[in-house]
Amino acid sequence: MMLRTAQKYSNRSVLYLHLTRDGAKGIVWPTLKALNEKYGFKGNPNESDLTMTLPNGAVIALRGVDKRKEIEKRRGYGFALVVLDECQSIPEYVRNLVDEVIAPALADVPGRLIMIGTPSLLESGYWYECHHNLNPVWGHFSWTMWDNPHIPDPDQALSDELERRGITEDNVSIQREWMARWLRDAQSAVFAFEPAANCFGTLPEFRTGWNHVIAIDLGGGVQRDNDAIVVLSFNPESPCCWLTEEHVDDKQDVTAVAEKTAEVRDRLGAENVVAIVCDTGGIGAKVALEMRRRHRLEVVAANKADKWANIEMLNAACRHRRFFARPASRFATEAVKVEKDWDKSTPDRIVIKGHMPDVCDGVLYGYVEALHWLYVPEDPKPKLNTAEGQFAEQQTYEEQLEAQIEARKNPDAAWMQTGEPILDDGEWP
Repeated sequence: MMLRTAQKYSNRSVLYLHLTRDGAKGIVWPTLKALNEKYGFKGNPNESDLTMTLPNGAVIALRGVDKRKEIEKRRGYGFALVVLDECQSIPEYVRNLVDEVIAPALADVPGRLIMIGTPSLLESGYWYECHHNLNPVWGHFSWTMWDNPHIPDPDQALSDELERRGITEDNVSIQREWMARWLRDAQSAVFAFEPAANCFGTLPEFRTGWNHVIAIDLGGGVQRDNDAIVVLSFNPESPCCWLTEEHVDDKQDVTAVAEKTAEVRDRLGAENVVAIVCDTGGIGAKVALEMRRRHRLEVVAANKADKWANIEMLNAACRHRRFFARPASRFATEAVKVEKDWDKSTPDRIVIKGHMPDVCDGVLYGYVEALHWLYVPEDPKPKLNTAEGQFAEQQTYEEQLEAQIEARKNPDAAWMQTGEPILDDGEWP
């Protein structure tokens, strides 16, 4: 469809979008080149830019939506076709990309937008809304594994999968991945974060000041191109923890990360920041060292000893409503989409499908270092007009009376304890 559309519309763009550029390259690029050769479209592929230019000037481009800057570069282009693939994995900010960039660029051809994916973990979000929108603007199509011509025996493949995992066809992940049914799958969710229960609008007010942890997750590797700096805030008067800031940018140099971290620290007040933690895996160790030596940031290594234990700590806080994030935050929109990969997981080892979003790793690092767990609730004082209040008042009076009697029996000891002389006025209780 992309090749035929590009052949039909001269000097127009056809855009294929995946969560990451590398994902787009792995899924579509080899097939695109093979079809181009097989059917003689005479497109000229550019390996470094992942574009294919046809003789009529039309361009097919492959991009990742994790970099909004790449999409912004396409402003002003006349899109004849945009394909948005693996929509269940794309963060919620895709709504703005469609409304502000893609839709206006489709207007003049007019072009088409195609969204493809499997049912997501939550029955909400932009992908869910588009798939269930009965507006005739959208055409709806659905297939199961049994419609896939590349699977020779779907029944046997399903039987093998059920036996491997020790589950039945009623399992939610089977219903979603194999039968394309929209069902909430709590077992497949890595995080227990629930937007309805764990989102906040405004921070609560306390008598004492706030404390903060700054956590840094550095971009790197094949699919991790973003740097994430997050702030976890807590107060001595509460057992809860709040994600109050997040700064996610395309992979930067050390100076840019350090300067942003210093700006956040200074704005919060260095005396209020209990820790600055950083992922020191791989090149991160040298980055952290540079931040300490050259930028005078007291950066320490993030605790990565047991990632799943850290996830469970955060999940427990989510279940008990002791962790909160803003509803429009990257964490709130991305955490609900992180899934367990049942194809690669084993009974003793859980594997995450795809890769952990940078902001989620940052939150994990910061949550482990936050000190909200030191909270000690005050003993509630009973009301004076109740039996409990009267009993407590009487106990207090008796304790004070006993202390006075002991002080009069041993005035020297009492004087040593209080620092004041005890005067015997001859009136004993």
